[in-house]
Amino acid sequence: MDIKIGGRRYTTLLCNDADGMYLELREVTDEGQPAVADIFYSDQTHDMVLSAYRENIPLELVEWFIERARERLIPQAAKND
Repeated sequence: MDIKIGGRRYTTLLCNDADGMYLELREVTDEGQPAVADIFYSDQTHDMVLSAYRENIPLELVEWFIERARERLIPQAAKND
C-alpha cells in the first residue's frame, strides 16, 4: 500500500516478530527504501507502539500510517472487544 505526500512516496511492509507483528513505514527513493517508522502490535499485551526513525514526519503521513496499522495489525477478535 503506497501514499504520496509532499512529493514523496511511502510504502508499508507487514512483518512478523516472535512477540507480535509490526507494520513498517518506508520512503521509496531512487537509492532504496529507508525506514521512517514502525508500529508494533504485541500479542501478549495487545498494545500498539509507534517508533519513529526520523524527525519532522508530516502529520498527514502519521495519521495515515496509524490507520493502516489499526486495519492490518489488530486481530478481528480484539477489534470487537
